[in-house]
Formats: sequence, structure tokens, C-alpha cells
Amino acid sequence: MSDVERNGGPAASRVNVLVVDDHDDAREVMLAFLRAHGFRADGARDGAQALLQLDGGAFDLVILDLVMPRLDGFEFLKRLRALPGATAKVPVVVVSGSDAKDVSGASVCFKKPAPLDELLETVQRLGVRS
Repeated sequence: MSDVERNGGPAASRVNVLVVDDHDDAREVMLAFLRAHGFRADGARDGAQALLQLDGGAFDLVILDLVMPRLDGFEFLKRLRALPGATAKVPVVVVSGSDAKDVSGASVCFKKPAPLDELLETVQRLGVRS
């Protein structure tokens, strides 16, 4: 990956990220961070809303909190991985306050607050379309 791509250049602008977090402030900070680095990003308040948004297949990557009302991150991952087609294979980066180091169905897990430089590198690595 070139320095231009690392700093939010062409590769980042092609990556659509869905941020799933029930805390509005945390979700908005993550969305602003991703957008500032050239990603296209949208948010969902819980797993149920995220599944509806993923239905169209428009996202390359999901950043997911685990503890949420209605449909939490664990159940979201289980349902996501059971979907037919390419949507079931969307990479998921868990960023959660809970101490989950290895979450079934997740590509990578970070504990909040996630180190933003590592998170950005992970998002770039996992989100680039093949």
C-alpha cells in the first residue's frame, strides 16, 4: 500500500465502512475519523439496524461494538455469518469496552478506546476490495 493510500487516498475512498455502536458520541467520533481519512462511512445504532443496512451489500467492512440493546454484537455476528452470499464474508472489526479478545466471526478485536493508528491500519488492510 502506498503512502497516498495510507493517508486516505484512492484506496480509502473506495471502501465503505459501517460503524455499529449504540452510543451516539462513540459512533459519530468513529464516523468522523474514518471520513477524515477518506473512507465512505455510515452508522447503525444496533445489530438489527446494521443487518438491514447490510442487506444491499454496499459495505466492505463493519466496525462493531459488542454490548448493545435489541441485537448485540455477538448475535449480529452469528446472523451475519449465516447469511447467504458475499455479505456473510464482510470483515468485522470489533471495537468494544468489553474484554473480548477473540470473538467468533470477527476478523480483529480491539478494546475501547482503540489505538486509532492501529485501527486505521486494520481498516485499510481489511476493507480494500479484492
